[in-house]
Amino acid sequence: MPFRASKVISALKRFFSEQNAVAGVADAFLIVTVANSFMMVTGLDTPKEGQFAYIHLLLRLGLLIGIWAMFDFSYTVESTKAFFGDLQAGLGRYIRHNVYDAIAITYTSAIVLLCVVGATGLSPLDGGRPLYQSLLWLFPVVCTGILAIKVLGKQG
Repeated sequence: MPFRASKVISALKRFFSEQNAVAGVADAFLIVTVANSFMMVTGLDTPKEGQFAYIHLLLRLGLLIGIWAMFDFSYTVESTKAFFGDLQAGLGRYIRHNVYDAIAITYTSAIVLLCVVGATGLSPLDGGRPLYQSLLWLFPVVCTGILAIKVLGKQG
């Protein structure tokens, strides 16, 4: 089966138009960040040090947002407005109906907060291997929390 760029581009456009922009960017950020953190911890890549580590993570998120918006800017704006409308209807409801997206959005949001603290120097965070180990541990913690909310929400 020959490789055809037009099919790949078509598949990417279809993927990007089937998700809301916030969840799509968060999904991509989660996958790339967990994979990259694993590489940093195992020595396949050199861990970023100091404030640059946090700026690097924020740049990665900015790049993903730019790529997402490039595919269809008007859809990105519309789906982002719809996402915030869903959240206004109830955070617990959104989590129960969109577990994976809630995990990705929560993970991404936690990292953004960590990066703002680390990049601005509000707290002496060094980056390096401990940062990437923390990012790997954050993923199962977020998963456990979101799944607990889903289970407890069904009971209540």
